[in-house]
Amino acid sequence: MRIRTTVLAALTAGLLLTGCSSAEPEAETKPTPAATPSETPTADAFEACAAAIAKDPEADPPPAPCHTLSDEDYLKANLEGLHRHNKAARDALGDAIAEASEAAEN
Repeated sequence: MRIRTTVLAALTAGLLLTGCSSAEPEAETKPTPAATPSETPTADAFEACAAAIAKDPEADPPPAPCHTLSDEDYLKANLEGLHRHNKAARDALGDAIAEASEAAEN
């Protein structure tokens, strides 16, 4: 029992000392932010692709404006288009609920 307590105390002290001692901090380097769609030369294509996906998110094959985008930009445009489509659907549902509420009150 006494050995276990001694070992645990030594381990705890070792961990505390390890956590408190550290090497010289390296100079902080700020990561370069990734280019946003508006900063790329294909911003118009990105916007057109996102709008086309928002209009018809289940289009197969992808809409024509999306063909010129890189895979990464296409995925970003697809996500943006889906967000827009979902927002429009949520807004329409909210309007329908408000109309139903008004009709129920009258």
